[in-house]
Amino acid sequence: MRSSPLFGTDMQTPNIIHIDEVDSTNAELRRRNTIEALPEWTVITTEFQQAGRGQKGASWESESGANITMSYLLRPHFLPISQQFLLSEVGALGIVKALSEYTDGIRIKWPNDIYWEDYKLCGTLIETEWIDGKIDICISGNGINVNQTYFRSDAPNPISLRQIIGEEINREHLLQRILSHTKDYYERLRRGNQEEIMKEYFSLLYRADDFYIYADAQGAFEAKIIEVTPEGQLILCDKDGYIRKYWFKEVRYLW
Repeated sequence: MRSSPLFGTDMQTPNIIHIDEVDSTNAELRRRNTIEALPEWTVITTEFQQAGRGQKGASWESESGANITMSYLLRPHFLPISQQFLLSEVGALGIVKALSEYTDGIRIKWPNDIYWEDYKLCGTLIETEWIDGKIDICISGNGINVNQTYFRSDAPNPISLRQIIGEEINREHLLQRILSHTKDYYERLRRGNQEEIMKEYFSLLYRADDFYIYADAQGAFEAKIIEVTPEGQLILCDKDGYIRKYWFKEVRYLW
């Protein structure tokens, strides 16, 4: 295990703790924070995650030593619980900004998957804890497909950055770029620039440019994304002009 500071030695700069193998980087951060309160931007990375999870318990495939699997801890006490989805937007924007240094076509599939064209590059699992009605900690776990060239799971559309650009990526450099950009967006959020962040997030949404086919509990319909609220609710307008509002897992893309 090794620990190395990034971007100087200030307590607010990311400090990486690398573990060769762990059950879950999110779980490891929670365990360590229970023993001793960790500062913001404590980061756990691993070569192999035994029990990687996506949203709602979905599994996450990642070849050992090929990708970036990491979690970072924040203490966004300044942010109302009702606006916690902005933390998801901040994390997604930081990753998009870093990946866009390598290729065009990077987008955010609501709520926080990262896509290249119609293929999934990155999944995120964000977990928050509250004390006395305030956000105590936020742990963001991220799996980024970097150098993996073959995917064994039945996931329908994975792709890696190496498959896109045709060459091996320096994972350490990419990790530093992700953390640097994410920290920049987080500081903007701390300064109160919520509207700016929401506008940029919306501008990068996957399939927000036209009408597409979706499905909810009542069946398929054609609609266009018109808004994502600060609470994370997806607002669609269907072909008949009706407004439809959905939380995560209440609606899905078809084509």
